[in-house]
Amino acid sequence: MYEVGRATIHRWLGAPDLRPHPTKTRRRKLDKVALAVHVRDFPDALLLEALHVTGPNGAVVIFEPTKDMLRQIWIGDPVHPLAASPALYTAGLAVSEQKLTGRRMDIFIYRMA
Repeated sequence: MYEVGRATIHRWLGAPDLRPHPTKTRRRKLDKVALAVHVRDFPDALLLEALHVTGPNGAVVIFEPTKDMLRQIWIGDPVHPLAASPALYTAGLAVSEQKLTGRRMDIFIYRMA
C-alpha cells in the first residue's frame, strides 16, 4: 500500500528517534563547481566524454541558433550567450561531423570516427 521497502522498516526499527531532523550538507552526485571548472579547463573533453557515453554507434547532436535566430532570442533574453561552432572543440579528436544548416538553427551531429 505505501510501498515502503523492507530495509527502510528495519532502519526505522533500529533508530533511536523517528522525529525528522535536519540533515547536514549532502554530497550530491554532481559537484556543480567542479563541473564548471572542468568544462572551463578542458572544453574539448565534454564532447569526447559525451561520445564515449553514447557508445560506438551513438551520436551527439548539438543545436546552435543562427545569427538571425540569436537576434530574435536577444529581444526576449538579452543575456543569452553567443552561439559557438562546436567544431572549435573537435580539433585533434577522432570524430566525424555532419552539419545540417537550417533557417533558424544549425545542427551538428558528431560520431566517433
